[in-house]
Amino acid sequence: VDVQIAGEKLPAELVKDVYTHLTHEHVENVMRSFEKAHYTIVAKKTWIRTALYNSVFEFEHQVENAWRAEILEE
Repeated sequence: VDVQIAGEKLPAELVKDVYTHLTHEHVENVMRSFEKAHYTIVAKKTWIRTALYNSVFEFEHQVENAWRAEILEE
């Protein structure tokens, strides 16, 4: 069985493994992004599925970028 993530079909076992790395912070970040989207999200379930998958790989970078931005503001 495959799961579609960002238009690409990935094995369900791979997606399941990536989802096991999700934390509360990942989910909060995805929900904040969903609420702040400046565009209409038509396929909400697909958007959330892809955003959760990607958040596992992107979260550290987002935290680091926010930290750097905060340092530069001081």
